[in-house]
Amino acid sequence: MPVRRALFAGTFNPFTIGHASVYTQACEIFEPENVFIGIANNPQKQPQISKDHLCWMIHAVTPHVMIVPERTMVADFCREHGFGFLVRSIRNAIDLVYEMEMCHWNRQFGIETLFVPCDVRFEKISSSHVRELDFYGKDVRDYFSPFVFERWKDRPKRILVTGGIGQGKSGLIEAYFKRHVACFDFDAIAKEVLSEDMRLCLAQGIAIGSFADSTKVLNAAGEKLLAAFQDLPEETVVEASALGVYTENPQNSLNALYKECYIVHVKHFSSLKKRDLDADFVARIQAIQKPPRIIDAVIDDTVQQKAQIAHLCEHALLLCRKN
Repeated sequence: MPVRRALFAGTFNPFTIGHASVYTQACEIFEPENVFIGIANNPQKQPQISKDHLCWMIHAVTPHVMIVPERTMVADFCREHGFGFLVRSIRNAIDLVYEMEMCHWNRQFGIETLFVPCDVRFEKISSSHVRELDFYGKDVRDYFSPFVFERWKDRPKRILVTGGIGQGKSGLIEAYFKRHVACFDFDAIAKEVLSEDMRLCLAQGIAIGSFADSTKVLNAAGEKLLAAFQDLPEETVVEASALGVYTENPQNSLNALYKECYIVHVKHFSSLKKRDLDADFVARIQAIQKPPRIIDAVIDDTVQQKAQIAHLCEHALLLCRKN
């Protein structure tokens, strides 16, 4: 008999214990190596978290995760990748009516559907319900497997615009963010919360390209800056050209920022504010400032068109909004 492969497709926003239960049941029928989770689009639902971040979350349960491209029907994706079955969860009669319609539709494309009744313990759980509870500040850990919950907590909450000096961060923010959300200059905040001695020490580290002689100062600066950052409102944009300087040390507490930010790293964005700087100095600064964990693609308008950049920025705004 040919190998039967199945795709459990959905938006999984977020991936709850109900989803995990359905996946486990499907693995018992098709064998684990033949069941994949497909993160798909739903035109009737607005995404809250990027597909890449959802993929990273679901990897806590299984490595068999695939992303269905934009504007691609799940049935076409199944045929392209050799999936003969779609796995669908049924929680109640309303689900059944809808899923039966989709079953007949997908059968026209040669894809059969396996209906998996939801475990009675989880039949009241839905992703939208979990998101609503989270919006109102309720504890939602019981709706996730422990490892997925840890990754759910790490979803982006703010947009962090980083990049070297004179690369166009301010221009990008002015063009795509300032009309929509509150924006903050973290370098200006740093001047308020750090003493003159701290700033001098950090400046000397930048000049020589090393902080080996100022680790204690660096760590102390990181703690102050982290506290200042956490005082900023969520769902905002923060410009931070010097942030990478303070996070060069992996042990620095400021590195925690990268776990809760949607990072946009800017290179060569056209800006009215151009600076004439020593090339070696700029190269040294950029090597230090480049974020260690970039969640999203680098913006470089010498390559990307304005429409693409606008779409990326709109997507970042959407991710960081709770409702």
